[in-house]
Amino acid sequence: MTVSMTVQPAPKRPAIWNLVHHDGQRLLRIGHNTDGTLYNPHGYPEELVRAALGAAEERLQQRRRDSAKQAAETRRERLEKRVYQAAQRIVEGHVFGPARKCQICGRGVVDPDSIERGIGSDCWPRVLQHISRRSTPGRGRD
Repeated sequence: MTVSMTVQPAPKRPAIWNLVHHDGQRLLRIGHNTDGTLYNPHGYPEELVRAALGAAEERLQQRRRDSAKQAAETRRERLEKRVYQAAQRIVEGHVFGPARKCQICGRGVVDPDSIERGIGSDCWPRVLQHISRRSTPGRGRD
C-alpha cells in the first residue's frame, strides 16, 4: 500500500503594516490583501499608499540584507575564534581525536587522518596556520 501526500503551500496572508512613515506623513493600517488589492481602510490616496508600501518594503528588505551580512560576519568570527582556540589547545598538548565530527565546525569527517585528529580537512589548514603564527617570533594573534 502506497500513501501519496502532497504538501499544500501555506495560505497567503495579507501584508498589513500598522504604521508607515512616508513623506512626513503617518499612514495607519495599510497593506496588500491576498488578492493583490490595496488594504486602505482610512481612505488615503492610492498613489500615496502604493509609494509608502513600496518604500516600507524596500526598507524591510534592506534591513534583512544588512542582518544577513552581519550574521555571516558573526559566524565567520566565531569560527575563527574556535580555530584559534583549537590551535592554542593543540600547542598546549590537547588531543581532539579520534572523532567523527570536526571539533571546530561540527561537520562529519570521513578521512582517516581527520578522524584521528578530530579536526576536518577544511579546518586543519587554518589550525596549522595559527600554530605557525604562534611559533614565529614576534607574531601573536592577528
